[in-house]
Amino acid sequence: GYMAPADAVAAFTALDLPVDAAILDAGCGTGQAGALLAAAGYTCIDGADLSPEMRQVAGRRGVYRHLYQLDMTADYAPQIAAARGSELAPAPLYDAVLCVGVFGYGPPHVADLPRIMDAAAAGAPVLVTVNGMGWVKMGWEDGLPPVLSAAGIELRSRRRIRHMVSEGIEAELLELRRG
Repeated sequence: GYMAPADAVAAFTALDLPVDAAILDAGCGTGQAGALLAAAGYTCIDGADLSPEMRQVAGRRGVYRHLYQLDMTADYAPQIAAARGSELAPAPLYDAVLCVGVFGYGPPHVADLPRIMDAAAAGAPVLVTVNGMGWVKMGWEDGLPPVLSAAGIELRSRRRIRHMVSEGIEAELLELRRG
């Protein structure tokens, strides 16, 4: 089965953020991670995904304050501001961001990773999974450090988690911070 959401949310809960922290589930898909965040007690979860069909499925879970379109290969801040209007003025910043099952083979690619930081407040944790097969085949091991360095992003931790267990595929879970 697909275990990345469960493992990523378990790592997220270990960050000990307040249950009312504003969280963005970036690339929320069908809302699996959002549902697990809600089950863990978090109450201020927004979801964003490129696919209207995925957002519709995620919306049926009833755990998101807001659901909106997000192209993870483009700048986040203007997209979030446009989707949310003046609610988050002057800046659309979240207390934490979780992104499960989006990165790996691409798009989005490793060079797109710094964009996700635009959704997070300074110093806020951003947890991102990267498909383990994509990690190897797309050169994330060598490609990630210079991308993070150029963007002033700190890799706080990296660990292997379960991804697609029945296929024997693991994932890398990255905890990123900036500013």
